[in-house]
Amino acid sequence: MRGIALAAILLLQVLPVYAGDTEIRIALRAHSGIETSLTQWQPTANYLSKAIPGYQFIMVPFQLNTALDQAVSRGGFHFVLTNPSATVITSMRYRTIPVATLVNKRQGKGYTQFGSVVFTRADRKDIITFADLKDKVFMAVDNLGFGGWQVAWLELERNGIDPFVDFKEMRFAGGLQQKVVFAVRDGKVDAGSVRTDMLERMAEKNEIMLEDYRVLGLKHQQGFPFLLSSRLYPEWAMSKTNRVSDELGAKVLHALKTMPPEAEAAVTGKYIGWVNALDYSPVKELLRQLSVGPYQRTSDTLLTDALERYWLLVIVVLVVVILFTAGLVLLLQKK
Repeated sequence: MRGIALAAILLLQVLPVYAGDTEIRIALRAHSGIETSLTQWQPTANYLSKAIPGYQFIMVPFQLNTALDQAVSRGGFHFVLTNPSATVITSMRYRTIPVATLVNKRQGKGYTQFGSVVFTRADRKDIITFADLKDKVFMAVDNLGFGGWQVAWLELERNGIDPFVDFKEMRFAGGLQQKVVFAVRDGKVDAGSVRTDMLERMAEKNEIMLEDYRVLGLKHQQGFPFLLSSRLYPEWAMSKTNRVSDELGAKVLHALKTMPPEAEAAVTGKYIGWVNALDYSPVKELLRQLSVGPYQRTSDTLLTDALERYWLLVIVVLVVVILFTAGLVLLLQKK
């Protein structure tokens, strides 16, 4: 049965969507693994199916951000439920529009923001600050992960660490947050990064002990009780693609905002509810500073940047070349 279910998921990931469909597919970033994420989030789709008559909502999980991005690019989905950076990237690339922001439930309270925590083992006396991470082996969640990597990456840069130059080795955990935490605990890597509240959640399940870890660059934000190494950014978003009318988008927003906290979808999803989409421009600025996603530098963009910066020098060189060539031609003609 498990194999059949996974096969069905793979089929949903690639099947085309036709105009007028009443089956509404939601591309889901499955950061906790395919099966776990589907168990957590399908009740939300079931809730929307009941709240909005005439439509059947289905969650289709993607463990990797790259796979989700490719799926959205093919136009096979109506909504996207994913992390902040992927929300901004799909918005810029495929004109998706954030509809609602998640109010995550952590320690019984709701939070619409999160960040990144950079940590090592508590008994590592050689790693106290970010500077001590030079020449160390570091693990992050995924090269496109937001709280599990990109937020930490920017914090490392702000503290004078270029992870792709200064680390002895940079590793990624294939999208699984827990794998990073266990790798640090077991000494397989020197340090790592995950989204905030992950350490607390694992400790609550008795999977780890918080006192076994040391947080680097520890910050304190009023009203935010979790271990933190960075600034805070808006939570995950539900975005609509250009296949969805404004009317259906408004119905989905209304259904999500009026969901009671005790609803099965909220309880299983481990959240309090939803609010109108927050401002994701800080996430966009982070991507710009890191030159990733839509701001990733290619040979074409590097050439454009060089021309914009050194345009006067380019003109001078061209004029010199033209004058030199003209003079050489005249000299040859006289001979």
